[in-house]
Amino acid sequence: MAAGLRRRSLGPMGIAAWPGWRLDVGIGVGLAALAVAEVLLIGPSPADDQAVPVEPAREALAIGATVILALSLAVRRRLPILVLVIAIIASAIATGDAFDGPAALIAAIALASFSAGSETTGRQAAAAAAGVGLLLAATALRPATTIEEPADLAAISLLAVAPWLAGVALRQRREHAALLAVRADELERDQETRAAVAVADERLKIARELHDVVAHAVTVIVLQARAARRTLEHDRRGALEAIDAIEASGTTAMSEMRRLTGVLRDPIDLATNLARAPSLADLAALTAVIRAAGLPVEVRVDGETAELPHGLDLTAYRIVQEALTNALAHGGARATVVVRCDDAAIDLEVTDVGPARATEDGEGRGLVGLRERVEVFGGRLEAGARPGGRFVVRAWLPRDTAENTS
Repeated sequence: MAAGLRRRSLGPMGIAAWPGWRLDVGIGVGLAALAVAEVLLIGPSPADDQAVPVEPAREALAIGATVILALSLAVRRRLPILVLVIAIIASAIATGDAFDGPAALIAAIALASFSAGSETTGRQAAAAAAGVGLLLAATALRPATTIEEPADLAAISLLAVAPWLAGVALRQRREHAALLAVRADELERDQETRAAVAVADERLKIARELHDVVAHAVTVIVLQARAARRTLEHDRRGALEAIDAIEASGTTAMSEMRRLTGVLRDPIDLATNLARAPSLADLAALTAVIRAAGLPVEVRVDGETAELPHGLDLTAYRIVQEALTNALAHGGARATVVVRCDDAAIDLEVTDVGPARATEDGEGRGLVGLRERVEVFGGRLEAGARPGGRFVVRAWLPRDTAENTS
């Protein structure tokens, strides 16, 4: 962690980690030593008949500029423009032809030009480009340099321009890699957000399922318990039937609750989870429990329901279950369930008759939850009192949206 912080705090663009800076110091000291060694061991190159005589003071100044340039390479990553300016000055006062001068000077100029391309951005990059132009001019116009053909100028430009272009290419590649890393991080965060949203949606589905399971089971159990208490003394058989209904409702509720809460503990596939859920095929068992609780129910199914998507099938079942549970809880005299299914949609209608339902508005908590379920599939839910003491719950669910949702 500390190393990463140092890497970001040193130099432009977060480059120049401490080990790299020490390497630059070593390069600078090495080139400075090489420049001094060239003077002490080799000495200045003897001037031929065509060369411009070099004064000793100028020779010493050139060697000093070379040493200063070499040492300045220690900060080439942090201060590339300063190093480039020193390179321009050193090249302007250097002696010898562009490629016949001290090897240390040639290497230092090339590295300074490379750093100007690789370590600058924005306005500094524009200044670096102008500085490379000045470096090229200073190299080409030094007194000892002879340019007789265009090829000579092209060769001289390799000393200043080619390293700079290489540095620019390296910087662009580095920026591209950094951009890819940022996009990868954003993609990872986006995936995590989507995963969190998916988990929240799944928990909402589970909460709705638990509400429906518990509400239905508790309603049946309470009503059957009341019936058992009323009939226990004079109708032992009826009381036992009510107790059996209580046991069946409790067992079914516990089984469904285990299945749903298991989703919170284990990564069960949603399709598998829905495949285990109740469906319209279980209407017979549902209505049997309701009849046993004291509400006569008539069921009519028009069309084929076996090939419905799991989510749509479960929602249709829950609508019928909630409507019948409400009818039972409000003392309905009888109920009718009509299921119409075709290739386009499912049309459900649950009607119960009972004087206590005539003034209800159909906005109970259970029906509000069903309305939310229906809206997920792009359907409609209507519930309310009708003339004649009837209460009707009607839902329309399109199949095409359900197939895309499932």
